[in-house]
Amino acid sequence: ERLAQRGGPPHQGTNLALAAVAADRLCELLGRPGPTSDQLLALAEHFEGLPSRHATVSLRGGIRWIDDALASNPFAAAAALDAVGAAPVAWLIGGQSREVALDPMCDALRRRGDAATLLSGLPDTGAEWCDRLAASLSEDRHRPHVGRAVRTRFVGSVAEAVSLVADAIPEGGAV
Repeated sequence: ERLAQRGGPPHQGTNLALAAVAADRLCELLGRPGPTSDQLLALAEHFEGLPSRHATVSLRGGIRWIDDALASNPFAAAAALDAVGAAPVAWLIGGQSREVALDPMCDALRRRGDAATLLSGLPDTGAEWCDRLAASLSEDRHRPHVGRAVRTRFVGSVAEAVSLVADAIPEGGAV
């Protein structure tokens, strides 16, 4: 709430809340007193996220442009998608292959339900990841509507992806 009052984007509040819960649990496991509410509020007043981790770099035409280059593994990428909630999203995915399971990303797409999602596959792995995620969603017989809410597009570069998704995401959405 304090971050929102300062004009911070909601996804930063989500990250801060998760960090506070993790810090509290770690203190508990170490047998130390956890942070007080006043201490957490004081930290929230001065919270600055890591560069390239859920960092809003622009708000143009009602679309939030988020730099999340540090979401370089499926769990971080899934957390990034979860953090934007049900807003329409263009999700730029890909990069170097690390031969990782995409299950966390697929689970995050399922949690979005029928929220509009455009997967823009970047070199080197983006086309393959888009295909694997779309196939996994289409095989979900319990929630077939999720697969219909996800579209895929393959692009040759980040610059190409940015120019294509700028017109594809409505006001209130995120890239």
